[in-house]
Amino acid sequence: MEEKKEQIHLIRELGLIEALAIGLGSMLSAGIFVLSANAAERVGPAASLSFIFAGFICLPTALVLSELATAIPKAGGSFTFISRAFGPLAGSIVGPGNWLGLTFFAAFNLHAFGHYLSYFIPINPLLGAIFAGIIFIFLNYRGTRITGLLQKYIVIFLLVILIIFIYLGFNKVDTNLYKPFIPYGWGVVIGIIGL
Repeated sequence: MEEKKEQIHLIRELGLIEALAIGLGSMLSAGIFVLSANAAERVGPAASLSFIFAGFICLPTALVLSELATAIPKAGGSFTFISRAFGPLAGSIVGPGNWLGLTFFAAFNLHAFGHYLSYFIPINPLLGAIFAGIIFIFLNYRGTRITGLLQKYIVIFLLVILIIFIYLGFNKVDTNLYKPFIPYGWGVVIGIIGL
């Protein structure tokens, strides 16, 4: 008697907007609010160039990943793409490495969220980070549709904050502070791109 193997497939619940929101959310996350001051302090006015260069570096990666996701529409992300191109050993190295990197990225964002929350609510930033982490774990457990929807609204909220910030601050720019534009040299401008 032959046993039939049951095929298990993940349900595709993310649309284009939700997928874009997840990508934008990782770029607009706490880093843009926390690290931009750090970059400006270390680089000076040329920090804007560092952000522009970083955007140009990220663009090809985003385009390649979108092409790969279209060409190889299977669960697994970078593990699947690398395994297909270079074999399962390479995928087994890249997959957990990617997961580990995302874990540190999530921890950084939760830490920053805890500090933001402590400005509005008298709470220990660590407790705020743990609380937010528990909420996001629960939401992810509930499914990608809910996570994608929430991410879409978070990105819209962050974009609105950035647009308001730019609009209100645009007329208050003191151009005298832009001289010299690159006070610490090009090496620092290039070095800060990683932020």
